[in-house]
Amino acid sequence: MSGPPPFDPNYKYVPDENENENENENEESEDDYQETRPRSDALNVLPEDISEQPPHLGRQVSLEAQSQRGEGSCFAHSSARVITKLITKIIPQYFSLNETDKELLNDSTRSEINKNCFVTSGSQDIQALRNILSPKNYTSQKCPIDKKYNTLIIYYYTYLTIRRKFGCEGGHENMVLENFVFNVKGFYGLRSEVQTTKDGLLKNSQGLIIYPRGFLISGNVDGICRYLIIQFIKELITNKIELEVETIDFPINRNINYNENWITDIPDRVKESLNNGLYVCFSYKLASKQRYKVTPKFYPTPVSPCVEKTDSGDVQDTISGHAVVITNWEPPHDKNPAYVTIVNSWGTSWGASGFIRVPSTTYDQFVLNPTCPEYNILNMTFSYFVVNTKNGEPYTFPTLGTKTRPRFIESKGGKTKKNKRKTKKNKNKRKTKRRKTRRH
Repeated sequence: MSGPPPFDPNYKYVPDENENENENENEESEDDYQETRPRSDALNVLPEDISEQPPHLGRQVSLEAQSQRGEGSCFAHSSARVITKLITKIIPQYFSLNETDKELLNDSTRSEINKNCFVTSGSQDIQALRNILSPKNYTSQKCPIDKKYNTLIIYYYTYLTIRRKFGCEGGHENMVLENFVFNVKGFYGLRSEVQTTKDGLLKNSQGLIIYPRGFLISGNVDGICRYLIIQFIKELITNKIELEVETIDFPINRNINYNENWITDIPDRVKESLNNGLYVCFSYKLASKQRYKVTPKFYPTPVSPCVEKTDSGDVQDTISGHAVVITNWEPPHDKNPAYVTIVNSWGTSWGASGFIRVPSTTYDQFVLNPTCPEYNILNMTFSYFVVNTKNGEPYTFPTLGTKTRPRFIESKGGKTKKNKRKTKKNKNKRKTKRRKTRRH
C-alpha cells in the first residue's frame, strides 16, 4: 500500500544541527519479548475527506498526531500515546495546559512556537526529533511552553524506549502495556546509569543495538524524562495506586448491522477508561481495498470486496493489521449514531489534523470486510489501563491546585537516583474475552 500523505506545510520544520551530548538507559532483560513477539504489518489507510470534524482538535492540544511514515511502528505510537496519557493524568501538574498555553499554541504567527513546539518529521528520522526536542541552543530554541514540551519529550522518550525494546517493524501494543505495568522502572531502564555520549539507538550490521544503555534524546532531556517518570512512580506508591492492563477481544463477526457493531457495542470497561480521561489502544485488520472507504463521507458507497474476480481467477486481497488510539466515545442519541474519535500515527495531514470521527453507520468501512474469508476467525482488540487503589476502589485522578510542584525541570543528564521499591510478580490472569495484567 502507499504511505501516508505529505505533511501539512504549515508545520514544516527545517532541523538545525544538534549537540552530541546525550543520555538514557535501557535494560536488556526483556530480550525474550523481542524474540517471541507476534508481528503485525503496518496498514496505510488514506481517507480522502472527512465529513465531520472531531472534537478537541487543533494546535492547542497537548499532543498532536505523530507520524510513523513507512515504518511498522503503529503499535509503538499507539502504546506510547496511551502510556503518556496515563502519566499526564497521574501527575497533571507537569503537563496540563492552561488557557494561556493553548492560546500561544494556537497562534500560528509565532515562529518559535511553529518551529519548536511541534514534531512534524516521521518518527524514523531520529536526528530531526532530537533537533527539536534537544536543540543545540537548548535555552532559547526549545518549546517555550513548558508543559507542552514536557508532554512531547515524555511521549518520545516512551516511544523510543518501545522502539529500542521491541523494534519498529511490527508488534503488539498489549504486550508493551503489560511490560510497562509489570515494572515501570525496568521498562524505562531506570535502575542503571546511562552512557551519556553513546547513541542508544545505533545498530550494528546485524540490526542489534550497539549501546543498549546509551541516550535516546539527549543527556539533558533524558534526565528530565527520568525525573518525571520517577515522580509518576512516587505518586503510585504514595497513593497506593494499582495499575492493570485489560485486553478485550471483540470478534469481527459481531459486527452485524448499524445497531450492533464494535462502535455501538463498545465494551463497558472501555467506556469507563475513556470516561476517566484515559485513552484506549485499538488494533484491527483491514483489507487493502478498504483503505479509501474509511471516512463517513463515503457511506453508502459499497465497500470493495475482499476477493476480486479477475481474468486469471479469484484474487485474495491483502489483509493488514493496524493499531490506533481511541480518545473518545459518544453514545447514540435521538437519531444520531454512536461515534468513536480515533487518532492515527500518520501525521497531521491525515484525516482532520490526524484524527477521525467514525460513526456507527460506517462501522463496516473501517474494519475488515464481511466478504473476507478471515472474517469469522479474526478479532479486533481493545487494550487499556485500569487504575484502582489497593483496596480495589477506582482511583480518583488529581486535579490541579491540590498540590504545588514545579512546572519545568532542568537536568544535566547522567545519574538518576534509584528508587528501592520492590514489586511482586503476578502471573497474567486470563479470561475468555478479557485478559488482565496487574501491578502491585
